[in-house]
Amino acid sequence: MFLPQPLPEFVDHTYWDQKKQFQLASDQYTNWVLFAVEKGSFRFKIGSLSGIAQFAEAVLCPPGMIFNREVLDPVSFHFLTFRNTQPADLTGAPALQSPLKLTFRDKQRLFNTLHQLHGCAAATAAPEAGRAWAAHLLADLLQQYAWESSQPIQQQPGQDSSGEPLLRQARLRIEETACRELSLGELARELGLSPVQLSRRFKARYGLSPSALQQSIRLQKARSLLTETSLTLEKIAEECGYESGFYLSRLFKKQVGSSPSEYRSRFRI
Repeated sequence: MFLPQPLPEFVDHTYWDQKKQFQLASDQYTNWVLFAVEKGSFRFKIGSLSGIAQFAEAVLCPPGMIFNREVLDPVSFHFLTFRNTQPADLTGAPALQSPLKLTFRDKQRLFNTLHQLHGCAAATAAPEAGRAWAAHLLADLLQQYAWESSQPIQQQPGQDSSGEPLLRQARLRIEETACRELSLGELARELGLSPVQLSRRFKARYGLSPSALQQSIRLQKARSLLTETSLTLEKIAEECGYESGFYLSRLFKKQVGSSPSEYRSRFRI
């Protein structure tokens, strides 16, 4: 399995939220780049490699290659760059010089890693510590993929792919209604499942629970409103489906690592 050896020299990390289109339909980079998708999807072509990237997937592009891309669904993704590495096969094969699409199996671990990357960007009190942690998380992403790809795929007990359309419908409904009230019971009834069945199957497919996905979407919207508008925290809480600005502030601090006011001060354009 291929991954950079030694571990990558981290350069930078940027998070793009709900991007409706890329500013450039194609681009070239002087460093290695990794597009790790958190939500939405985009079509890509790098050399002979082409496909669609969505949640639980990432695209690795070598330096100097033309990266063609097109947004399919508004996409939220982490853009990580690194350099001074010679990607090599762990078995000792020649260095990899080709692009790669990464698909992660342990979606909960991936979700947690991407979630922690948000905190790196918000580490205003200790930016160098934030960069060091982002470098560690980048290496962890590559190591996770390398390890999972070296292991045989095992069917989980009770796993059934026949329910995929229902789960895609459930995810779409959560994404559409995340900032409004839609209980797990209501959603389960719409799909003809019990709440327990929906939670178990949803987590097995996407690596996180329906409520965790809802919270992630709400917090992403809160980030956008903090940096792109002058709305008060109370109004942002209302827009994001939270009962009060006080509750949002406590949750935001816990999940993002900085208060809403600190986040707005640092990232507002």
